[in-house]
Amino acid sequence: MLNKSDYHLLFSKVHERDSGLRFKKKYLNFLLRTYLYRKSFNYLKSNVDRTFFYYNPHLLEKIFRPYLSLKKSNYENAKIISSHYGYLESNFKYNELNLKLSNEGIILFDFEVDERLYTTKLIYDPKFRREGELTLQIQDDKCEPIYSLSFCFNNSDNLNILIGSLQGPESSPNTNGLIKKLTKQLYGLRPKDLMIKVLIGVANTLNVKEIFAISNKYHVFNTNRYKSIHVSSNYDNHWSSISGKKVTEDFFVLPNTDLRKNPEDISRNKRAMYRKRYAWLDQMYTDIRNNLKMYLNEN
Repeated sequence: MLNKSDYHLLFSKVHERDSGLRFKKKYLNFLLRTYLYRKSFNYLKSNVDRTFFYYNPHLLEKIFRPYLSLKKSNYENAKIISSHYGYLESNFKYNELNLKLSNEGIILFDFEVDERLYTTKLIYDPKFRREGELTLQIQDDKCEPIYSLSFCFNNSDNLNILIGSLQGPESSPNTNGLIKKLTKQLYGLRPKDLMIKVLIGVANTLNVKEIFAISNKYHVFNTNRYKSIHVSSNYDNHWSSISGKKVTEDFFVLPNTDLRKNPEDISRNKRAMYRKRYAWLDQMYTDIRNNLKMYLNEN
């Protein structure tokens, strides 16, 4: 359990660029929020092992801001976040996991395009801290992210995944050319669709029952507070295009298995491409399973 003596140290890690009076004002504001939102804050600090706070200091202030869905209350967010870290603590070698996630990330699989290596990783990226606790990324050979999908585990009833964002590169001649090149190399599979396949691989390895994805209306940045941040993706359309169904105002439910076409429904001139795609995906799922299981508890 987190103690009051931890607050200042963790807050300093998050706000290391602030000093003097500016830092003091921010810290006093933080202490005031811990009082105003004491029910939610006390729930979070009592139910998340303090080790996670030190690997991820942003946890300290997470429930004071919009998180995952605009429809969720501070207390609901505290419960979701606590559930996520409780699941990690119970099912993973979490000290080893935390160290890896907070640094270079866990490599799930990689592939080559034009002699350049692209890597798919599971990491913690503070850039997406409003949209989940973990991020899947396709990175290029310079470790620059191309696509990112952020999510968290929710183990309150049945184990499920909540997706808070799916983000690709800004449109430009270079990035558009790269996406075309990747799509061709992936046998016609778009990189943003690949991200969902990767998540399905993670979900199936961990026996996740359902995958939920945020709607446009309730995305955390769809509010006046963050009006300077433009969310260009049309999540509703994308989730619907991959057989997602809207089940609540703020979430779609997505298939938790890799839906594949019946060979008889594929035109003859594309059957070879689909066979290669499915074989490639099968190998990807094997790699994901093997690389994730290294961090799972043996029991």
